[in-house]
Amino acid sequence: MNSDEILDKFIHHLIVIRSLSNNSVDAYARDIRDFLKKYHNPFVVNESDIRHYLEELRRNGLTPRSMARKLSSIRSLYSFMLDNSLSEKDPTEDIHVRIGQTALPRPISLAWVERLLSTPDVATPLGLRDRAILETMYATGMRVSEISALELFRLHPDKKFIQCSGKGNKERLIPLGQTALDWILTYLDTARKELTKGKKHCDNVFVNRHGSRLSRISIWRMIRKYALLAGAPKNIHPHVLRHSFATHLVANGADLRAVQEMLGHASISTTEIYTQVARERMKQIIQTHHPRP
Repeated sequence: MNSDEILDKFIHHLIVIRSLSNNSVDAYARDIRDFLKKYHNPFVVNESDIRHYLEELRRNGLTPRSMARKLSSIRSLYSFMLDNSLSEKDPTEDIHVRIGQTALPRPISLAWVERLLSTPDVATPLGLRDRAILETMYATGMRVSEISALELFRLHPDKKFIQCSGKGNKERLIPLGQTALDWILTYLDTARKELTKGKKHCDNVFVNRHGSRLSRISIWRMIRKYALLAGAPKNIHPHVLRHSFATHLVANGADLRAVQEMLGHASISTTEIYTQVARERMKQIIQTHHPRP
């Protein structure tokens, strides 16, 4: 069996067995292809080869976090090979990459959220769609890929929640506030009908000017455009809205387990970082406003 055949089987495993998203599969495949360009025969790779490969990545300017991700992909490949009797050893077993302290998420203030959300021109179909997207992202903390993939049947306006299909096709229910719900319903009743009129049927909630599914990249560009129009003091991207959603909930006393469920985090430790963000924000407030900081 050659390296191309192993890669094909590994990708099939990621899609069928692990049920990973398309984006995750693409990332794994990209990492493994890069690795196999260096080492064409994965059967003879040893620990020294892996260390040499990582050192070469470091010299080429790759960050420790990116190196850790690539090592994780390679480790997954050899784990798959071991499980399927394609290899008798895992050369990554004793290799680790220190990535240092995890950088804290950088949310924006409620005032800037309000300013961003009010920037689209809701008198136009696309502006109304964009306002509905921004409201939904801040109200739910959904990932940009989840917003792009959101289908009409997953909206439950009568019960005020969204049925979200997240990473690994894991389902979760996210409560939807009245403000975001009102914008979604207004968009569906007016702008979406205009955008899809006479076009091929599309099940996605948010569509482009051609009546087709709105892509992740288009949503990224849309948010960046409104951030610039609003004069935002920092780079605002979709994940900033997700961070802001979680940080604002935790800062106002939301139960951490509930926030974990809404974000779709597999581990509570991932969600706990938002308590640290809230603490750092409180420190900043005291240092800025207390007469004796």
